[in-house]
Amino acid sequence: MPLSFGFSKAQRLLTQSDFNRVFKQGKRVSTPEWTLAYRVRPQAPGRSFAPRLGLSVSRKMGGAVQRNRFKRQMREIFRLNQAKLTQGLEIVVIPRKEASVWDYSELEQRFFGLCERGKVLIKVD
Repeated sequence: MPLSFGFSKAQRLLTQSDFNRVFKQGKRVSTPEWTLAYRVRPQAPGRSFAPRLGLSVSRKMGGAVQRNRFKRQMREIFRLNQAKLTQGLEIVVIPRKEASVWDYSELEQRFFGLCERGKVLIKVD
């Protein structure tokens, strides 16, 4: 399946069971500002799965404007850079209040920093 720059329902974690599977079977990488919970979905022979994103943004982060702005920016970062992520990756982003002050470029830089720590980026030679 070729990767597109869209963000369809197939590329989102939508149900509670999707999130629970990532939390129970996956790993976590954290900083004081946020946590990434992730797991790599087992690949079937001849099949590959696109990376999937889930967002868990608490009201502690701020009002609806701050929360929705963070979610829009994270979806855009994921959408534009999903080809750099491991196939079959399921990732949940859990921000804390401190992350609400970052601009887009800083958010993107820190997201990839955590992805590197979690070893979920595709190596380009």
